[in-house]
Amino acid sequence: MKRIKKAPEVKPSFFDSKANVALVGVAAIIILVLSAVFMFIESGYDKYQITNNTDLKLEYVKSYYVYEEGPLTEEVAAENIEPGSSYSEKAKEINLTGTEANLEIRFKFENLDEMLTDSGIFNGKFSGNIRVKFDKTKDPDIIKMTVKAHNGIFGNTNEINCDETYNIDISQNMLLD
Repeated sequence: MKRIKKAPEVKPSFFDSKANVALVGVAAIIILVLSAVFMFIESGYDKYQITNNTDLKLEYVKSYYVYEEGPLTEEVAAENIEPGSSYSEKAKEINLTGTEANLEIRFKFENLDEMLTDSGIFNGKFSGNIRVKFDKTKDPDIIKMTVKAHNGIFGNTNEINCDETYNIDISQNMLLD
């Protein structure tokens, strides 16, 4: 008589269970969605944006980096920004390591004199967003100016710190803060 050998037990595969297949599918979808979200967020970076939410026309906004010995970069200029509109362009990466630079912003509203402000501290490589925003306030003579700059998703770092707010008195043609 011949002995019949038992077939070795086959362990079930991870993918034999419908629940496990569904789990892998959900994980793959989550990874794809997160990748798309991060790509979308990063595509919004490296922008220089000016928003005019006032009733006055901005004749120009000029900005450049300065340090104790003078300007470090060429100016970026935006002209004729109408009330309620915005201006945007791609920002250039710049290495400001060791300079403790400021972002100097010169701006002029129609029928007013030029004003300027130095904003933030830039002491490293900067390749993020810069947003300059002019907003109306309850007082018709006061405009709120906000200047924000940040690298990447997480914003300000020890090397880049720019989150400034100024009040502009247009009746006196001066910055109040």
